This record gives sequence, C-alpha cells and structure tokens, in this order.
Amino acid sequence: MSYAGMFTSHMTKTNVQAPPPVAQQANSVTRTLLVRIEGDRTTWDAQGINGAMWRLNQEHASTVFHSGKGKEDPQQQQERLNRAMIRRVTVLETQSNINEAVAMTIDGLPCKEFTEAGDGAHLFLCCAGHSETPKEVYNICGNTELGMAWMQNYPKHTVQNLDKEGVVQLPNKPFVFVEEKHPVLAYMKIILPPEQFLLLVDMDAPGVDGQGWMRVGLDDFKFYASDIRDHVLRDAPSTFDLSTLTVRIRRPNGAKWYNVTENETYNMVDGADPEQSLEALVKYMDKPLQFTMRLEIEYTLPDLVDPSE
Repeated sequence: MSYAGMFTSHMTKTNVQAPPPVAQQANSVTRTLLVRIEGDRTTWDAQGINGAMWRLNQEHASTVFHSGKGKEDPQQQQERLNRAMIRRVTVLETQSNINEAVAMTIDGLPCKEFTEAGDGAHLFLCCAGHSETPKEVYNICGNTELGMAWMQNYPKHTVQNLDKEGVVQLPNKPFVFVEEKHPVLAYMKIILPPEQFLLLVDMDAPGVDGQGWMRVGLDDFKFYASDIRDHVLRDAPSTFDLSTLTVRIRRPNGAKWYNVTENETYNMVDGADPEQSLEALVKYMDKPLQFTMRLEIEYTLPDLVDPSE
C-alpha cells in the first residue's frame, strides 16, 4: 500500500472501512502463557514496583511470539515484536492462595475494571482458590485496518515520536529538516493542493546529509503532525511491545502489602495478647504466596515493508 493509498482511504470517517473478520486478518496469532508469581508480603513490599510481578524473558520473546513467517534475522524479529497489535487477552484459568482482594494488571494495556476510588485492573481476584471460568480482560477497539496500514507503512513512527523520529530541529530556527518519507510530509502532500504544498515545503533544501531531507516551517510541521494525531492515530489501535510483556498483582486502591487493619490483626489471633498478635502479624507477612494463571493472547505482528516499494 502506498502512502497516498493509505491516507486517501482513511482520512475521513465516511471512507473508513470496517475491519475484516478476525479469521481473515493476516498474521493473527494466538499464544497461551503460564504466568506464575511467587513470594510473600514482606518481600513484595520491600521490592516496591518490582515486587509481585512476572516478566517475559526478552531473550525468549522471539521464540514465544514468532509468527512462523519464513526466516528473519534477530533485528527484524525484534522490530516486529516491538510493534505488535494486541487483539484480545483472556485469562483462561487462575489458581491462588492469596486470601484477600488483589488486582491483576498488564503493563501497557488499559484497565477494564475500576473500584469506587478509581483504582483500575484487568481483573480483580477477591479470594484464594481455583477458577476455570475464562475472563476476557482486553479486546481491541478502534479502526483495526487503519492501525495495520499505519504499522506497515510507518513502522518507526508512533503517537509519541511523530514529531521527533526523522526530524532535525536546529536551535533558534523557525524550520525543521524532515526525512522525505516522513508521514507528515505524505499527509501534507495528500490533503494540500500541489501549489500550497510547494509553498510550505522546500524540496531542494540541502538537509542534514545532503540528500533525502526537506525543509518545513516549524509551525506548519507541528500543525499537521497534530492533525494526524487528532484525525488518524486517534482511531487507530496503539501498538504493544511483546518482548516486555509484564504482569503484576497488587492490593487495590494503592494499599501497601504491609498495611493491616486492626480488625485483620484481631482476626488473626482472635483477641490474643500483643505478643501473640505480633507473632501472628509476622507469620501473616512472611507466609509464602503464589498466583498462577493461564493467559491467552491474540496478536498481530506487522510486515515491515519498505515504504519505497
């Protein structure tokens, strides 16, 4: 798909086409992962943000999530994993001995459930035990076709780096140098009359290294970059780095693992003397805990085509 083909097909809502059925979407892959988190409240509290978490080994990410598409060099595999599109995440089964409410989250995905205090999670587990009831915790939203077209044509550009990747701004200058294949230039060329495009873009600028760069007014560039964010990327699903997949569990509403109410302490020892209460509290904090689940992820890896083709 050319730049022009992508933009003219998706710039207006009336032209946006519905995404094809999941079965017809290229490169859609499903993997089931076994996630296991072990420790105790004392350790998890001391580790802070790094406590009570499971993270995929990055060295094995390409083996776990590889789509099986031919032979790829490691760099290309990593680039595809960095730009994955998560379609659906389902918790198939859980097993836990944590006898209190905990929140399960996946870094980088929006939460699905919220407490009255606004604390979010993909899944709230209310008690210890075993559950084999599947729970869908994430499902893609937005224009999937547009998201895939953007991933294929502009694999290096995201909402965050759109005005930085392939852009050089000199100090105290009212213009920027932009790579000629930058999506902002492609967008401007499509929506502007040819004569106006030539007025705003200096196609003969020497650039940074002499070739492949165009000079654009700073304000004009920022305006059209913002326009892309508002009218194109707003409805396109965001991408996800599968190689950094991280699952966490925590107490809701920001509570610390060592926060124990007087009622909870009383229930541990049923009104015993303070020394027994302290022993019970230490036993409670040091009790070995485990949380295990089978996590099913459906995703798509982009084809990193050369935009010049």
